[in-house]
Amino acid sequence: MRAGTSIDRFLLTVSTFSRELNTARKLNDVFSAINNVLKRFFQISSTLVMIQKKDEWEPVFSDPEFPIPMEELKTYIDLSSDRKAHSFFPVDEGILLILPSLKSGQVLTFFFALIPGNSDDIRQEFDSIINFISFFSGIVIENLQLYHEVVEQSAIQETLKKYFLTILDSIDEAIMVWNKEVEMSFVNLSFRHMNLSDSVMETVKGIARKTMSDQAGFSVEKEIDEAFYSFNSVWMEAQEEALVRMEDITRSKELERLKRIDQMKTEFVSNISHELRTPLSAIKAYGETVIDSLGTTDTETIQEFMGTLLEQSDHLEFLLEQLLDFSKLEDHSLQMERKAHDLQPLVEKTVKSILPNSDGSVDIQLDLPDVPIEVLIDKKRMNQVLGHIIKNAIKYRNPDRSTTVIRVTITKQEDSVLITIADNGIGIPEESLERIFEKFYRVESGLTYAVEGTGLGLAICKEIMEGHKGKIWAESSLELGSTFFLQIPLNRMADTADGIEKDTAED
Repeated sequence: MRAGTSIDRFLLTVSTFSRELNTARKLNDVFSAINNVLKRFFQISSTLVMIQKKDEWEPVFSDPEFPIPMEELKTYIDLSSDRKAHSFFPVDEGILLILPSLKSGQVLTFFFALIPGNSDDIRQEFDSIINFISFFSGIVIENLQLYHEVVEQSAIQETLKKYFLTILDSIDEAIMVWNKEVEMSFVNLSFRHMNLSDSVMETVKGIARKTMSDQAGFSVEKEIDEAFYSFNSVWMEAQEEALVRMEDITRSKELERLKRIDQMKTEFVSNISHELRTPLSAIKAYGETVIDSLGTTDTETIQEFMGTLLEQSDHLEFLLEQLLDFSKLEDHSLQMERKAHDLQPLVEKTVKSILPNSDGSVDIQLDLPDVPIEVLIDKKRMNQVLGHIIKNAIKYRNPDRSTTVIRVTITKQEDSVLITIADNGIGIPEESLERIFEKFYRVESGLTYAVEGTGLGLAICKEIMEGHKGKIWAESSLELGSTFFLQIPLNRMADTADGIEKDTAED
C-alpha cells in the first residue's frame, strides 16, 4: 500500500512539475516551479538561487531572510560542484538543501532551500523526486538560455540591420544589389526616389552582369539620355551577388564644363587680343613709315610696304570674320546657303589660294576623281573648312621634316562623299582628339606654344559641317601626323526639291 502510494505521489509530482515547466518563459518561472514541488515534501523557510556569470556564481533570486552569508555558500557550491548531485548539509538553522540543475554533466544553476528541523525528516524516497527535478530543470534552463540567446542575437541583428539600413538610406547615391538571375535583391531609399529611365536601368544591368562574369568590381562614368552618371560595382563573393552604386553627376559635370569654358574664354580673350594687336601694330607701323617717307622712298619699297599693309589687313579681316562666325555660332544663326557644286574644282581652287603664301616647303598632293561629284554645299563655307584644315597642317608642321606633305583625297561612297586631308605634321595627343572641336580649346604642348590661334577655327568647321548635314572627325599619331575626315551627304532629288538650285556660275 505504501509502495503504491509513493509511486502515485511520485507520478503526480512529476506530472505537476512538468506542466509548470512547460509554461516557463523565464528562469524565475523554473525556480518557482522547483520551490512549489519541493514544498510538497519539505517545510521550506527561505530559498536562494545562484547562476554562473563570467566564471563567478552570483545570486539571481533570494529571500530577504535567507540567513547563510554568501562566502559560506560558495564553500557549499564547491562541494556540490564536485558531486554534481543534490546534497543535504546540517546548519545552525536546520538542513540546507543544495539542488543543482544539470545538463550533460554541467551545473547550470544552484537552488538553495533552508529546511527547519533535522536530518531525520529527510527520507531516502525523496532522492528520486529530487534527482528528477535536478535533471528536468537543467533541460528547461538550458533551453531557456538558448532561447534568450537566440532572441538577444535576433534583436542585435535586427538593430544592426536597422542601423545599416539607416546608413544606406542616408547615402545620396543609389545602391542596388543584383543576384545571379540579374534581379535586384536590395535597393536603398535613394534608388526608390529616382525615376530612372529604361536605358539607365539597362546600363546598370550590364554593369551587374559584367561584375558577376568577371567576379570583380570596376568604376565607369557614362552619359545616358543627356545626363552623366558615375557607376561603381563590387563583387560580393560570399553571396555571389553584385553591388552597384550609382550617382548622378550631371551637375558636377556641368559645373566642370562651365568652369572649363570660363577658363577657355579668358584664354580666348587673351589670345584674340594678342592676335588683333599684331596686325594692328604692323598696319600702324608700316602706315606711319609710308607717310613719313613719302617723296624720299622709291616706288619698289613703297609697294613692299603696301603689300605688307594689305597682308596684315587680310589677316585682321580673317580674325574679324572668325569673331563674327563665333557670334553666329553662339546664337545658332550660322546659316548655310547650299547649292549644287562639283567638289573637284572647289578643292583645286582652295589649294591654289593657299600655295602662293607658303614658303615652298609645302607639298600639297591631290587625289581627285576623274568624274564630277556634285554635292549640296555652301561654297564659301566649305572653302572656309578646307582652307582652315590645310592651313592648320602647314601651321603645325613637324620641324624635323624639311617638307610638309599634305594629301587631299575625295572618295565617293554609297550615300556620301568623304574628303580626307592627311599631313605629316606634329600630330595631336589622343586625349585631345575628342576636344579639338570644342570652342576655345587649343592643344597645349611645347610644339604648339609658339603657334598663334583663337581656338575657334575647328569649332566653326564642326558647325559648318553639321549645317551641311555632314560630319567631321580626326585621327592622329604624335610626331607622325593627322588625318581629318569631312563627310558630306550626296546630292539627292529630295534635297533639290527643297528649292536648292544648281549653281551655274563660274568658280
